[in-house]
Amino acid sequence: MLRRQLPVHSPISLGSVVAGWKSLLSGSLDDARRTLERTISHKFGMQEILLTDSGTTALTLAIRGVCTRESDNMIALPAYSCYNVATAADGTGAEVVLYDIDPHTLGPDLESLRAAVARGPATVVVAYLFGVPIDLLELTHITAERGIAVIEDAAQGHGATQDGATLGSFGSPAVLSFGRGKGMTGGGGGALVANTEIGAEIVHRAAGTLGSATAGLRELIGASAQWGFARPYLYGIPAAIPFLKLGETIYREPQPPAPISDTACCVLTRNWEASETEAAKRREVGLRLHEIVAKCDGIDNIVVPSNGEAGYLRFPVLASERARPDFDSAQARRLGIMPGYPKPLAELPGFGDRCVNRGDGFPGARCLAHRLFTLPTHSVLTTTDIDRIERWLHRTARDS
Repeated sequence: MLRRQLPVHSPISLGSVVAGWKSLLSGSLDDARRTLERTISHKFGMQEILLTDSGTTALTLAIRGVCTRESDNMIALPAYSCYNVATAADGTGAEVVLYDIDPHTLGPDLESLRAAVARGPATVVVAYLFGVPIDLLELTHITAERGIAVIEDAAQGHGATQDGATLGSFGSPAVLSFGRGKGMTGGGGGALVANTEIGAEIVHRAAGTLGSATAGLRELIGASAQWGFARPYLYGIPAAIPFLKLGETIYREPQPPAPISDTACCVLTRNWEASETEAAKRREVGLRLHEIVAKCDGIDNIVVPSNGEAGYLRFPVLASERARPDFDSAQARRLGIMPGYPKPLAELPGFGDRCVNRGDGFPGARCLAHRLFTLPTHSVLTTTDIDRIERWLHRTARDS
């Protein structure tokens, strides 16, 4: 009864945590920052890299970099996404127009996107969810016709590819995140990256706006706790502490932009190889879950483009109205099954009032807020855990 599966997991080794503490106490960081920049450059093919304290900061700086004139002070955001996307927009003061999401692909609803683009935003932010790639071809055509920049938010893109290229390598600028549940982590951090002249200008301007880096104590404490409690028989302890709000979707106020801490760089560089191994495991489990869900009435898979490969930070499904109560139960939580984001961005208090088309229906976003749930895919899962999830899914489908 005390056992509770992790909904999502990014690998952190004991060696990386020890190295982080040694670096913090000694001040010797072994060029961890430059090592991380080289690794990102090689992985994503980016020439310009700005390491930030979070993916939210990186997205904030990307939006500011595009909206350089008062006449360009409108951005297009997905109507259903991580609330940190709203935080980033709030951090810029930009006006927001939303476009709806196709609940079956997690990509833009093209008709809604065209309507949003017709309002003349300076940029369209495309944000991946749960490591699922989306077909960017039509989106690129729609934005290119009007000369609108695209910001690729690949904060949740770890382990996924499109046309053989890593998510995060298409946009210029693009945003990466090294937060706790993003597949690769140092306890925190993010990056703004670019590989074009315009993107490079955005990165250079953003670099001049960053404050001072912290020592990284908070990130290191978080990484240490993550290493210690990333076990099903222990995860129930922090999950039961209300003020930690683990598993909850929370809107956070914008913070002043800052660089990544040196200790986060140190931990992250030592976990990078393990993160790649973890991604392969997630893909394997994701394919298995896809087969299982395909046989369950009342539970639908998300469609992955034929030219894409999902990284499956978590495995998203759409639950029918009858199956939804089972997915929203305490038993589901113990298996690591969690709801998605509970509200479309248009319904976020305060933020929704800033959206010029907040009165639009956004049926796709509302469907996802009501029906989307995620299953765990990470390496902490055992064969027995996957069997438990399979039996639960079949039982839920049968009872529904």
